[in-house]
Amino acid sequence: MAFTARTETYVNLASLTTPFDITVTKPTGTADGDILFCWIAARYNGTNPIDSVPSGWTLLGYSGRLRTYYHYWLYYKIASSEPTSWIWSFKASVKVRAVCSCYTSGDFDSSDPIDVVSNTSFIINNTACRAASMNVAYLNSPLIFWGGCYSTASKTFTKPSIPTTGWVEDDDAGSTTPDFWTEVCSMIWSGSGNTGFMDATISASLGTKHAFAVTLKPIYKITAQIQAGRDAVTTYRSDHLALYSGGWYQGISEDHTPPLNTLLAALSAQGFASLDEFFSANDACGDGWQ
Repeated sequence: MAFTARTETYVNLASLTTPFDITVTKPTGTADGDILFCWIAARYNGTNPIDSVPSGWTLLGYSGRLRTYYHYWLYYKIASSEPTSWIWSFKASVKVRAVCSCYTSGDFDSSDPIDVVSNTSFIINNTACRAASMNVAYLNSPLIFWGGCYSTASKTFTKPSIPTTGWVEDDDAGSTTPDFWTEVCSMIWSGSGNTGFMDATISASLGTKHAFAVTLKPIYKITAQIQAGRDAVTTYRSDHLALYSGGWYQGISEDHTPPLNTLLAALSAQGFASLDEFFSANDACGDGWQ
């Protein structure tokens, strides 16, 4: 798998002056077809202070609490002839940190990349920076996690260990200029279904935190049911080959019936009413498995 993080870029500002803009620099090496994310956090006493967003960027999630200070956003776009930087505008002066992440193409569907977004607030004074569970549809889906917190003292993170310990820590950084600290991790998950709570562990207890997580759709959309059907077909083919390897004999047709029935029962257990129905769904995956 080629899903790899390029080097992140940062914005760290203690305040803004009119026109209250921040300039986010494109990560080095960004290529057309890569997926870009911009995580932004701001300290501002009021409602959502972002005024305008650069063209082509889509908001995946926002967390802000009325009449309190901490706001978190996550945006994305597919790279296509990108400029060297982009500008986000705010309504007023804010303390702000932005992290621009870029992941290489080849392991996700760039025409329709987003499967699931996790954006639930867990405002508890402890060390867990938690993203809610995601119900992942397909095997081998890329997952990305962003955790962030506000603290006037330096904070670090330990990467999540759910749904597996396979997370790669792409970034663990921050700045005492805006006093925000971030954790960015990614993985390709061989499983599917519910991930469970994804917790990055902060080096001290805080309530001023939020986490996002995103599942990307893989290029080949293979569900657990299709994979189980493939495994059943592979077992049947092995049994069939072993049965016929010694040549024909009287009664071979009767001996062929049990493995065939086992195959059909396995497909039925995955929701396929027939071999034709299974192979129709299998062919739609597009990876050439037959």
